[in-house]
Amino acid sequence: MNLTKLRVFALTAEHGSLTKVANIMGKTRTSLSMALSSLEDELGVELFERTRNRLVLNDAGSALLPDCRNILNMAESLYSKAEQFRQGDSDKIRIAYDDTLASSFWRKQLVALSDEFPHVSLTVIKASSADIPTLVRENHVDLGYGLVFSSGDDPQVKVRALHRIRMMAVCSPKHELAKLTNVTSTDISAHRQIVLSHLFEEIHQDFRPISSSTMSFSNYQEVLDAVIDNLGWAIIPETLVKQELRQEHLVVVKHPNGMYFESFGEMSRPNDHAVETRQALIDGIEEGIYDLF
Repeated sequence: MNLTKLRVFALTAEHGSLTKVANIMGKTRTSLSMALSSLEDELGVELFERTRNRLVLNDAGSALLPDCRNILNMAESLYSKAEQFRQGDSDKIRIAYDDTLASSFWRKQLVALSDEFPHVSLTVIKASSADIPTLVRENHVDLGYGLVFSSGDDPQVKVRALHRIRMMAVCSPKHELAKLTNVTSTDISAHRQIVLSHLFEEIHQDFRPISSSTMSFSNYQEVLDAVIDNLGWAIIPETLVKQELRQEHLVVVKHPNGMYFESFGEMSRPNDHAVETRQALIDGIEEGIYDLF
């Protein structure tokens, strides 16, 4: 039994005509008829009811077709994996992202990637924005997605900006800063700031707090919840605070720099060339981001 015979069986079951299958496979009708007869001899059963113009699966053919397709799919998987290794690629990809964009966005991207590359193993880490450059630089992950701030200053981390994200200094309407019409740097530094925590000692200065009193959390959603609970003020991406501002659960701090833009981007190692799976992810994320705004 060989894969060509099984492929002839599966295609004939689908199209009902050896002439059509011959056109698809680029072979003669006679050679395919011989292959199909040889498979039937090998299995000891006929697979089709033969009429003048069409081949129709009989009971045995209908019962054996699912197994045939499973074998062909397994063979395709085997060849696909072998091709990846021949090209120097592995079947694994490690991704880290922050929560600047909604979880539903990432679920959509990962489902699309999984559907397109079902044999690729994915490792996904949700990390603090401050930690992602280090995770990439130290080879803990292959790709990082998040607020890059000035990560482009690091020669060991390659940054590709995908979109500009508005950052907003916000607080609860009950907070003391909400009562001020003109907030100075002295004012905000006098109040507790809710910030992102980080695992690594080395982080960019843009992640360092302004206030001397802080409370830190590992992701922006928990930072947001703390601000809503009036535990302090914070600088949070607009993507996460728009709804809360509309519902008046938050207000923008009236500081001259209370709103500004930072880049959301992709981070990788400079000499780590993107392979097919990574490029598919990159393309999908870039298209998805534009749909968000």
